[in-house]
Amino acid sequence: MGSARLGLSSISAWEAVIASPCNHPTASCFTSQGEFLEVNPPSRLVDTFRWEEPDPDDQETVVKLSVDSVGDATEVSLWQDEFATEARFALHRSGWTDNFEKLRVLIESGA
Repeated sequence: MGSARLGLSSISAWEAVIASPCNHPTASCFTSQGEFLEVNPPSRLVDTFRWEEPDPDDQETVVKLSVDSVGDATEVSLWQDEFATEARFALHRSGWTDNFEKLRVLIESGA
């Protein structure tokens, strides 16, 4: 389980607590936080991202999320700027991939 606090307006802060592995009694919790830089509903969200207790190789990044209509479908694009190491990039890529897969399953279930 996790939690999130969001105030969706430009230049406001957010925080999310992520449990890994998800829904497991021995999960470790990780807290990430940042500030919204651009909020343009329903098509674009830009924010900063940083871990509360960063790894020595972590640095604050900027995340850009866009949502576009493509025919009868919706295309979601994500961009996160530079990482200090390939390992940190791989960690974030894996996390985003996992979360987008969970979103796809949720949408396809009709929930």
